[in-house]
Amino acid sequence: MESTGALPADLAHLAPGPRLGALLAELDPAGLEGADRLTVLEAWQRQEAHARAGLYRWMAAVGSAPGAAPEWAEEIRAALSWTRRAADRRTDEACALVTELPAVWAALEAGLVDAHRAVVFVDHLAGLPAAQAERICGMVVPWAERRTTSEIARRLRRLVMEIDPEHFERRFRKAHAERSVWAWVGQDGTATISAGGLAPESADAAVARIDRLARRVRAAGHPGTVGRIRADVFVGLLDGTLHGLDEDAIAQVLLAAAAEPAQSDSARSKSARSERAGAERSEPSPSAPAASTASTASHSEPARSHPAPSEPAQSEPAQSEPAPSGPTQSGPTQSGPTQSGPTQSGPTQSGPTQS
Repeated sequence: MESTGALPADLAHLAPGPRLGALLAELDPAGLEGADRLTVLEAWQRQEAHARAGLYRWMAAVGSAPGAAPEWAEEIRAALSWTRRAADRRTDEACALVTELPAVWAALEAGLVDAHRAVVFVDHLAGLPAAQAERICGMVVPWAERRTTSEIARRLRRLVMEIDPEHFERRFRKAHAERSVWAWVGQDGTATISAGGLAPESADAAVARIDRLARRVRAAGHPGTVGRIRADVFVGLLDGTLHGLDEDAIAQVLLAAAAEPAQSDSARSKSARSERAGAERSEPSPSAPAASTASTASHSEPARSHPAPSEPAQSEPAQSEPAPSGPTQSGPTQSGPTQSGPTQSGPTQSGPTQS
């Protein structure tokens, strides 16, 4: 793709700030062709990074202001209409970047790295002594501008392991001590169950058993996909339907369920949704707690308590993130619950939210 010459000559190298923002506001994609659109896209990314650095700076300022309330993250949550988990995650990022990793914050403000890359530094360097974090940042920040989050994460992990081999083990122990299970209902009406903070070998063994059982049921003639059967095995083992049964009996139960006429899941799901809707109408207020003890979560920010993954996803917004990945060698990955944080109630009808 070639430039058409319709852009200001210095746009590709213009530092983010008021002038770049004003120039970008005047541009219309319809009037640009070729590589010019990519040049503008890169400029918007620099400007966005600059704006995020400003947001982090002011968030940290709210917490450090004289007389700031101990629950200042709650004040930010209310002011910005964020979920509690999103506010906790963002305030953690702001404090870490502004006070502990100033070189990374400066690179973000200059548009040299975007927020995704900056958060990788937070996730991997959290808890390191200041001198060690500064040394690693000095080596990685100048190199990180044209690198993916995965490449940055791999290099950070390797350098941290060289400087402090016990760092990720300490983080693993902390995350493992806080392990839990969450459930939430999505916009399509289906539910998701997630467990975080697990030991990798335990998670591997659990998934391998589910997969083995599902493939055995599939080989016995079940018409569903292996993925669907895995889900049925998973739920059946947890809700007690398949508890105590040997593998042959599990296969027979699932085969019999698959042979039932079309009543089953959709009818039960419709009934459950009706019950939930009735319960919501009868609640005295939206904040009234539910009776169930299962944790729920919506799609918001992933918690930072787990050891940082070696292959973080580059996509957002979750900046969790979320994204849920498999366990790594040093401990469970940072997937776990998505953004809006677990609460002590059953799965809600509202589904994931975004902040």
